[in-house]
Amino acid sequence: MLFRLAGPVCRVALELHHDSGETGGNLAPGHRGQGRGTELFLPGAESAHSHTGLPTPRAGTATENLACRGALERTGFVAAPARPAMEVPR
Repeated sequence: MLFRLAGPVCRVALELHHDSGETGGNLAPGHRGQGRGTELFLPGAESAHSHTGLPTPRAGTATENLACRGALERTGFVAAPARPAMEVPR
């Protein structure tokens, strides 16, 4: 199941399967560098385990995208060594 939400500030996508899930997002250029990436990912990180029941929610980003990696890390995701994604540990 794939959910997408788009507005003037950001786009968010959430893909759910019975045993896995991944989220992603994109901020409009005029809204970057203001901490809004953290706001974008925080609700998903806070409820990933409690609402979805997924053992390891993931969020993908390019390794060189330091702004996105920082936003994900501030919301609880950590770099996952096995694949180029970040995940929220239990």
